[in-house]
Amino acid sequence: MKSVSAAVIVLSGAVMFVGGAFRSTYDIGILLIAFGSILGVIGMLVWLATVSEELQRIVLFFSGGRSSED
Repeated sequence: MKSVSAAVIVLSGAVMFVGGAFRSTYDIGILLIAFGSILGVIGMLVWLATVSEELQRIVLFFSGGRSSED
């Protein structure tokens, strides 16, 4: 999941970079910047989901509980 999140965030940066290059000449540049921003938000939400799973495992470990993978 982390690799998917990283790929989406890098892709969003690339889309926004291309959109910034065409911003002054074409309206498509503004649309690309908006699309890249949406991709970035999706990537960050996926990243937060993976982090929350890891935090739950850490809390279970220190509280003496057993995780579902044990």
